[in-house]
Amino acid sequence: MDKMAARMVEEFRTQTSLHTFELDFASDFPPVQGDAERLRQVLSNLLSNAIKYSPDKGKITVSGRFDNEQVYVAVSDQGIGIPL
Repeated sequence: MDKMAARMVEEFRTQTSLHTFELDFASDFPPVQGDAERLRQVLSNLLSNAIKYSPDKGKITVSGRFDNEQVYVAVSDQGIGIPL
């Protein structure tokens, strides 16, 4: 997942010069089993939305963490957010 996220960030970097990107994954981030195409689609949608709704010069961060049973991946930006 961390390698996929890095590749996708590189792809999206070529689409905008108005944002900065940061990756935040532990060096020992575990492999993830799943539908690679769907995982790419989810990351693509989240990155696309982050670019669309983040202010110019905003930072977009893709991060991941894990515990004994689960992995967590997040895309955060400096946009207005989604009301809860």
